[in-house]
Amino acid sequence: MGVNSKIIHSSATAHLSLAEKPIPIPPSPDCVVVESYAIAVNPVDVKVFAKLPFGVPLGSDYAGVVRHIGSDVQNFSVGDRVSGCLTTIPGSRFVGSYSVVNVKKDAIGVIPQQFSPIEAAAAPVTLGTAWRLTKYAEVRPDSRVLVLGGATSVGTFVIQLLKQKYNVAEVVATCSSKSSEYVKSFGADRTIDYNGDLRASLLESVKDGKYTSIIDTVGDGPVGWIANKLVEKPKSKYNFLSCAGTAPPGDSYGMLHLLTSLPRISGRTMFGRLWGIKYSMVAVGREDWTETLKFLDTGADIKVPVDSVTPYNEALKAVERLKNVGARGKLVIEF
Repeated sequence: MGVNSKIIHSSATAHLSLAEKPIPIPPSPDCVVVESYAIAVNPVDVKVFAKLPFGVPLGSDYAGVVRHIGSDVQNFSVGDRVSGCLTTIPGSRFVGSYSVVNVKKDAIGVIPQQFSPIEAAAAPVTLGTAWRLTKYAEVRPDSRVLVLGGATSVGTFVIQLLKQKYNVAEVVATCSSKSSEYVKSFGADRTIDYNGDLRASLLESVKDGKYTSIIDTVGDGPVGWIANKLVEKPKSKYNFLSCAGTAPPGDSYGMLHLLTSLPRISGRTMFGRLWGIKYSMVAVGREDWTETLKFLDTGADIKVPVDSVTPYNEALKAVERLKNVGARGKLVIEF
């Protein structure tokens, strides 16, 4: 007995197609099968996972209704409305019209009341990543925080958490001039145009005081070389965090980028403290979504940026748009 899940499949040659993948019922002991309202595709899916030397289903975020549970699952029941994300490269667990989720390894929780099903599918990876970035950042109510990539999905969530959870005094975000008002709508106090002389603009911005932390969502490029001139020495937490690595100017975020970033990331992590930099790379984990959901249950007014909602039969066009044009907010595939 089983069901077939409609997925977006990337072959070993990076060819994308709509496909079906069988799911055995009942699922593995620690897994649930979720009938998805929608799933979401992230830039990392099309720029990294889609280029792996083996085929994988694309996507990590999901929202839907639990239809089947494994024999060892205790905290979820058939009929629960849940959302979350996979925390490893898709394989035996994956998202699609039916998503297979391991409750002990992947992020899963009841959909917050303030989120629609589309928002619930769009939020987990990026909001969970933003939660982890801000959780470990050196922030306090009198802080000035620099967010690199304020218009990204992660960036918009970072800004909102800094303002709503940590009551940060000033958030400065880099973005293009055309995105300035968009970024400010999420709570940024000031923006800096990255298309200008970014180095000079950032150094000018600290004449009246350094930032307590830098949170990078796009790849810091030239900023990493002047970070010690921009940020205060850390007291207990990290004063420079990233979810995107150390991409040089003009580099595209992909597998090659990740490989070439590793030496710089390792060097900065090990030796940055010699220059007053406590650096860390982060990725969303199961506990980040659990903690985020608890915060949302307090009534937090978090806005979820959604670029577009596309029906499954047109999903390939939407993914191509993400690859070639980019998106402002998440790309959601609806079933």
